[in-house]
Amino acid sequence: MSPIGICEALNIPKGPPRAVVWNVLKDLQKRGEIQRTEKGRFRYNHDYKKPIEGQLKQVVMKAIYVSISGFSATDIQRLSGLGDKHYIQKIMRKLVADGYLVQVSRRKCGHGNGIERVFSIIDRAKFRLDLVG
Repeated sequence: MSPIGICEALNIPKGPPRAVVWNVLKDLQKRGEIQRTEKGRFRYNHDYKKPIEGQLKQVVMKAIYVSISGFSATDIQRLSGLGDKHYIQKIMRKLVADGYLVQVSRRKCGHGNGIERVFSIIDRAKFRLDLVG
């Protein structure tokens, strides 16, 4: 398949709308869904498998589960090895809203400036069955 062939088959006019088709094809190529066979020609990769969603989230859930006593987002970041603490905080906010975690206290941050919240799992068995797997 070629981008020009796709645009002609779908009656996409010349100009910016065709640039969108090129951008989509570039994204598909980066993901590995299509492969470039020659200049301006692509083919679908039948061996492509969609990546397992939520791998990072599962690592965070496991780190939360193994943290028996109170833990903070920084503790989970260290255990899981994730670089982005904001993603961990987003997950923890959702867990608090869903009733899996509860804030038990606050403590000074490890770097000395600021306060971080300390959480605990309400029901470890339910947490494991529902979220850790």
